[in-house]
This record gives sequence, structure tokens and C-alpha cells, in this order.
Amino acid sequence: MFESINGLPLHPLVVHGAVVIIPLACIAAIVIAVKRSWRRTLGWWVMGLSGLGVILAFVAKESGEALAQVVGNPTAHAALGDSFPLLASALFVVTTALLVTDRALDSHDDSARKQSVAVSVLAVVTVVVAAGVAVQTFRVGESGAEAVWGATLSAPAPQENSTSKASTAFTLAQVSTHNSTADCWTAIDGSVYNLTAWESEHPGGISPIVALCDTDGTEAFTNQHGGQAQPAQALTRFKVGTLAP
Repeated sequence: MFESINGLPLHPLVVHGAVVIIPLACIAAIVIAVKRSWRRTLGWWVMGLSGLGVILAFVAKESGEALAQVVGNPTAHAALGDSFPLLASALFVVTTALLVTDRALDSHDDSARKQSVAVSVLAVVTVVVAAGVAVQTFRVGESGAEAVWGATLSAPAPQENSTSKASTAFTLAQVSTHNSTADCWTAIDGSVYNLTAWESEHPGGISPIVALCDTDGTEAFTNQHGGQAQPAQALTRFKVGTLAP
């Protein structure tokens, strides 16, 4: 249900909406919390905007988990993403509570003074929650961008002797001597890769990389990333040679 739409992964499509709508809802919530006249005219629109943020956050989380089944689980981003719907829901709840309580002041009954105090407290809570949700939304988006682009943008420039390195042949027995997290080599589709530096950068965590150390990891890599351009492209950075017959 949350995997794709029109043949494209749903997560990157939805998450862009979430990281735009939710910060806008945060700013709008702060504005109506501070300025009561705007609360009266724009309040329900802000509540609707924050409600839309809850929906987008939920879909972003579920679609992200579906995408992780295909490309691997980016641990830091996933941990932040799990709390995303809860944060959006908190913003919606405090915004709604502020608007409902403020509207109750129109009754002008004997409890109006108590309601006024409650509105002031809720206004402060709304500002605090909105600011916190905005910060966390930034962190979620930043961790997602890091998971997707961090390794690509930090890739070292090709060295002049890269061709000669790639032409070096290693036997599987030689590959098997590089069998630790501090020295991790693997063979994939006839090429040999030193994945030591990739362990800490891999979006899916260190474990899938360590499992490839000192082995022919062709089958495991194909099962996880077969047909995907980005993992194959990232892999080329770490090629040290070819696998000798």
C-alpha cells in the first residue's frame, strides 16, 4: 500500500510534502498563539494544516519503512522518522485545544476568567510544541538527506592510479584474509571491493556490510540491491581490483 505510486517510490514523494507542510503549520501555530485576532480569523485553517501534517507524517513513516525493505534501513533516519507522526499529532492536539478553549471565552459566563488563564497557558504550550516539532522536522529531513546523499557527496575524487588498482587481480583466498570490521573486503560480480570505509556510511547500518567481509557477496548484494542504480554506483568507489579465476 505504501511502497510506490506510478512506479516510483512513494516515500520521497510524500516526505517532501511533510517537511514543507509541518514547518508551515508550526509557524502558523506560533503566530495564532501569539496574536489572538489572527487566531479568530485563521485558527481553523491552521488546525486543518496541522491535521494534514499528521496524515503526511504517518504516510511518510509507513512508506519509509516499506522503502527500507528494499534499499536497507538507515538507522539514524529511521529512529527519528518513527517519532514523526507523534510529533505532528502533538502539534495538532495543542493547536486544537487552544482554538477550542479560546472559542469558549465567547460564552462570557462566570468561568471566563479561568478560561482566559487556560488560553494563555495553552498559547505558551503551543509555541513550545511548535518550535520543538519544527526542530525535529529539520532533523528528520537532514538525516534522510544524509542517508541518501551523504556518501555520494563525500566521495573522494578519483585518483590517477585508480585504473591500475582496478586491474589488479585477487583470488578469493586473498579476499578471505580481509575478514574484520577494520579490514573488510568482498567480491561481487567478479570485482573485489574494500568496504571498510563504507561500514559507517552504509544507510542500512554496519551489519549487512560486515556479513559480506571475506566472502563472495554477489548473491547477497543481488538479493538486496539487484537492478538498483544507486547502490551499484556507490559500490564503485571501493573497487580495488578484480576476482582472479
